[in-house]
Amino acid sequence: MRSAKLKIAPAWVVQPDGYGLDQGYRAMAGLLDLPRRDRPDAVLCYNDELALGALRALHDRGVDVPGEIALMGWDDLPSSGFTTPRLTSVSVPVAEVAEAAVDQLAQQIAAGRRSREHIVVPHQIVARESTRA
Repeated sequence: MRSAKLKIAPAWVVQPDGYGLDQGYRAMAGLLDLPRRDRPDAVLCYNDELALGALRALHDRGVDVPGEIALMGWDDLPSSGFTTPRLTSVSVPVAEVAEAAVDQLAQQIAAGRRSREHIVVPHQIVARESTRA
């Protein structure tokens, strides 16, 4: 966002107290408690469970998704394609992530030290109705 010179309000960076539906609901409710002019126009959740909870909070408050606030998750859970609107999500191959993590751990154990290597696995955005095309 910074490189695109987009505004980042500190109130938009929410650290939920967990990773589930309830936490996503509460986190989004907190954002919706901001004055309308201070709300973000898009939210990225770090998993689909949080995003699904957030989607419910948006629905309960009568917020148009994606018209007023676009919403995106991360995991691409099967249920994400069955919500209203269907949730846009980042699809990441779980097996490849697990394999890369185990390989890194084994290398670190063998070397006797930590590594700060940055690994990128193939991923893609599965665009659905919760974001604008």
